[in-house]
Amino acid sequence: MAGTDIRDACCDICELANRMGCLIEANFNGVRLWAVEGNNPLKLAEAFEKALSSKSDYKIAKTW
Repeated sequence: MAGTDIRDACCDICELANRMGCLIEANFNGVRLWAVEGNNPLKLAEAFEKALSSKSDYKIAKTW
């Protein structure tokens, strides 16, 4: 949703990954967020910041 903070989005997808027990993917400002069961949402938010500043054309934030 517009105006969502990256930390809130990471908490949401990490919680969903824990509940579903599978990979959850979301697009946030052009960066693909990948969360799996047991991920730390704050670490995922840090990975997002790194991916966002990357010069790569394809940006993925994951913590494993």
